[in-house]
Amino acid sequence: MGLHGFPTLVVGREGTNKLIDKYITIPFRNKYGNSAVYKDNAMIAMAKRLKSGGSVGVLIDQKTGGTHSAKVDFFGRKAPTTLSVASLKLKFDSAVVPMSVIRESRGRYRMFIEKPIECKADEIDDERGKLEAMTLRYNQAVEQMILRSPTEWFWMHNRWRV
Repeated sequence: MGLHGFPTLVVGREGTNKLIDKYITIPFRNKYGNSAVYKDNAMIAMAKRLKSGGSVGVLIDQKTGGTHSAKVDFFGRKAPTTLSVASLKLKFDSAVVPMSVIRESRGRYRMFIEKPIECKADEIDDERGKLEAMTLRYNQAVEQMILRSPTEWFWMHNRWRV
């Protein structure tokens, strides 16, 4: 996104190998004006970025847990999923835009940018229920992107761990 004039705050996990993190991962994430934040410190950084009108990139199909996640349906099974995107949507009314990239021939890629998800679950009074309903809608968008090209989804951990 930074390459096309939309520098983005990229949320990621701190790598186990500090040398790879320092010399490969972080420089790659910071390329083209993007900036990186580790997921453990991400909420404040994401809020600041959105408050200033910036963009944030989050992979919601990542391993998550704790109080700010919920087990939400993903391909017919409950999967721990972050509630952060829904929380930020409610607080800042930011656009939630599903995006994916698939490989094409000869080292080229195609980016798909979907319509923003406007879901705010206004019909639900309970805040936790609202966050979970919104997150379910985001998971459904991820499912559609995966179904478009299932061989492109690569996940090394048990997404549906108990």
